[in-house]
Order: sequence, then C-alpha cells, then structure tokens
Amino acid sequence: MIDTNPSDLTCINSTLNFISKQAKAQHCSSILTFDQPLYWKAMNIIKDEPLDIPLKSVILRLGGFHLEMSFVGGIGHLMEGSGITELLETVYAPNAATHITSGKAIARAVRGRFLIDTALTSIILSHIYGIPLSDQIENETGTNDINPAIT
Repeated sequence: MIDTNPSDLTCINSTLNFISKQAKAQHCSSILTFDQPLYWKAMNIIKDEPLDIPLKSVILRLGGFHLEMSFVGGIGHLMEGSGITELLETVYAPNAATHITSGKAIARAVRGRFLIDTALTSIILSHIYGIPLSDQIENETGTNDINPAIT
C-alpha cells in the first residue's frame, strides 16, 4: 500500500513503476484501471517516458463507470440536433435532458435510451404488421378504444 494522496503524481508514478517491474519479472503485460482524473494523469506520465523503458508496456484502462459516461456523452454529441434532446424533454426536465445527452446522468440516460428504443420499435412494428398505434385509434374514432376511461 502506498500511503499518499492517490491523485498525487508521485503516487501514480510509483504505482506504474512497481506494476511494470512486476509484469516484466512475470513476463506478462500489466493492465491498470483508473477513474477518469487518475487515468488522465497516468496517461500523461506514460506518454512522456522513453520508448525503451518498461513503463511503456503498461496498458491503461478507463474505469467502467467513466467509460460508460464517455460513451453516452459521445452518443449524445453525435445525435445532437437530431431531436433526441427534445424527445427526452417530453419525459424529463430540460436540464435533465441536457445532462442525459452529455453523459452526466447515467441512470436516466439508460432509462431514456430504453424509452426511445421502445417507442421506435413500437412505431416500426406497427407499420410492418399494420397495427394502429393508440393515438391513431384515438384520432380515427375520437375516443380512446384501448382505454375507454380516457377521453
């Protein structure tokens, strides 16, 4: 155990050097998982080292939660302007929808993506099989045939 602040560059450097020496002694590669701030610092330490040093053989991996945040944020960035934010705003508040598309609100993002998937799947399957959606039934008859209590 290294008894220092984990975000201290000396602590990260000591850990990287220890792990790389152990991996070299065992003739294997070392894989280290960090959360995003420590991953960034470790990546900068390894990047600045010469190519012939064992530290270059360390494989860094972004932690699962931060990887998911980055992935969801990437999807939100790619889908920007497609109407996904406006769609999410029908269920969530505008600020929450912005946090969902930026990857900050993971639980809401996962639920929101499931809601979008379910809605799109329902629309596609209704067109394929000729089954009218509930709003189509309501618009054609003027009432809601699926749930007559709703008028």
